[in-house]
Amino acid sequence: PENADAQDEEKHWRVKVYRLNDEGQWDDRGTGSVQLAAGVAPTILVLSETARRGEKARETLLASRLAADADAYAKQGENIITWDTRRGDGGSALHDEGAALESACVALSFQEKRGCDDVFARLRAAAATFAERGGR
Repeated sequence: PENADAQDEEKHWRVKVYRLNDEGQWDDRGTGSVQLAAGVAPTILVLSETARRGEKARETLLASRLAADADAYAKQGENIITWDTRRGDGGSALHDEGAALESACVALSFQEKRGCDDVFARLRAAAATFAERGGR
């Protein structure tokens, strides 16, 4: 259909968030929906599927500032995107006390291949535009 691209752009794809720990194992940080949030500092945002008990807002699983390098994002197989981000850059999944300047490898595992393809293409395009603006 003609409006399928517009629907994909608005869709928040279902993903699992992982972070590579110090022992080289992937820690599952939860399941949620991913979106690219525009603004002063474009951000990859993943909100949990449900709110915690007694809370109305969904938990932020990941809030990673967009890298100004399209090659920073790698696709692994058909449904995984990985990249390095700074710990403590605004996402509870990456917040480690005393490690704000350390790098952390994160991964999004998509339920649907189409979602992975869509977000990967939009990430690379947004990163290229962000780089053209000097990372601002």
